[in-house]
Amino acid sequence: MFLHDRRDSIPNGFTQIGVASDDTILHMRINIEMGNRTGLEDALNKASDPSHENYGQWLSKEDIQYYAAPTREALHSVRKWLSSNNIDSQSATVSGDWIKFNVSVGTANTMLNASYSVFEYTASGQQFVRTLEYSVPEDLKEHVKAIHPTGSLIKRKSFNTTAQSSNCNEAVTPACIQKLYGLPTTLVNSNTSITIGGFRPDMPSSTTFGTVLWDDAANSQNISDAGDEANLDIQYTIGLANGIPTTFFDVGSTNNDGMEPPLVLTTSYGGDLNGDENGVSIPLAFAMCDALMKLTARGVSILYASGDGGVSGFQPNDECNGKSFWATWPASCPYVTSVGATGNIPETAAALSSGGFSNLFEQPSWQQNAVATYLNKTGNLYEGLYNRTGRGYPDVSAQGENIQIIMYGEPEPVNGTSASSPIFAAIIALLNDELSSAGKPSLGFLNPWIYAHPEAFNDITSGSNPGCGTDGFPALPGWDPVTGVGSPNYPAMRKALGLS
Repeated sequence: MFLHDRRDSIPNGFTQIGVASDDTILHMRINIEMGNRTGLEDALNKASDPSHENYGQWLSKEDIQYYAAPTREALHSVRKWLSSNNIDSQSATVSGDWIKFNVSVGTANTMLNASYSVFEYTASGQQFVRTLEYSVPEDLKEHVKAIHPTGSLIKRKSFNTTAQSSNCNEAVTPACIQKLYGLPTTLVNSNTSITIGGFRPDMPSSTTFGTVLWDDAANSQNISDAGDEANLDIQYTIGLANGIPTTFFDVGSTNNDGMEPPLVLTTSYGGDLNGDENGVSIPLAFAMCDALMKLTARGVSILYASGDGGVSGFQPNDECNGKSFWATWPASCPYVTSVGATGNIPETAAALSSGGFSNLFEQPSWQQNAVATYLNKTGNLYEGLYNRTGRGYPDVSAQGENIQIIMYGEPEPVNGTSASSPIFAAIIALLNDELSSAGKPSLGFLNPWIYAHPEAFNDITSGSNPGCGTDGFPALPGWDPVTGVGSPNYPAMRKALGLS
């Protein structure tokens, strides 16, 4: 057997409370090596490069399937392995380069040479069945990229509340955002779309949004099950997108595949696969990042909140004092547009804004010049505490402090990049609507365009993101690992896209 992945320690905040029962059923997924990953990445690079003749020529579903489908040899080998462990391979569902099936813990322990246990996240009491290491047969090590659930243990995000105020510099509303970023205020009759994963008085009272229950999710209306997060995401996408159809995807635990993608996807939630890089299984992190690559190749803009812990990761974390900075996942995936936070008017970097450098993903070519310029300015600052050659994040930023939402019919102010991501996503949806009206393709994978057009953003040059016992990275002219290239400037973005 080949040791495929091992976690040397349990992440902070989790406790191993006992051995998992052999009868416990796992909803298992295996990611199989794509048949032509290089071809897919090359096609995406051309479609997302503003200087390439193929810019904006996003791939079809059939194109993605062509590149991503595993070889017959790989799929046959995995099915044969499942059958040898008394798993009916014919009942396993294949979707692209993923195969999913249900299996008992007892069988999973045998087939993976694993030891599944029950782990509890102390802050919430939520329990997870995971294993600290697993193996696959030697002849499958080139075919199997990742298996889930195995070693991923990621914390859920909490929310920060603030004091109330009626001043835009202290209490941010959609009207404040529209004025600050130069957004249009009139309703649109749109052919585009926006999706949220997880108050405007001038809006018609009939304005609604769609809800898709995905993977055995339940549309609970209990305030404790959704709370501030869902309200924030819906209120600031609908409140800024001016009538663009909006859908809330409520994702359950069985993780089925198959949907027609929206043009913009924003996620603010912290959950099973959203937190710090050290919490997610490394093979799974790469497999999930490849899944996001496939979606961006369809012309979808994927935005994630960068996190609220400064350089200490997804959430403030004192455990990293004197140690390497923690990067957040999946904000560190190169195919995600990571959104940091600003505060105040004029804008400064919000201290909570997570940002830094990935310890898993290499620095993409489209940001190398911007990152090198920043590192030349900071010199040996925090040398050895971060990966200078890693993917830098966030890419952009938006308001994330003193954001007003309505809860229980009353205004409630909150802080977090959870606000910044839906705000930025709504702006991309508005631009996509204008592009569609002009007969142009959607923005799709944003990052190459963002770094090619820094003039389309408000450069944030003050503030920092403290954490891990340090002052964090400083916001400086140009890109920085606190606010990215800056916050949106809608008129300048329109100009860069040839819309004005």
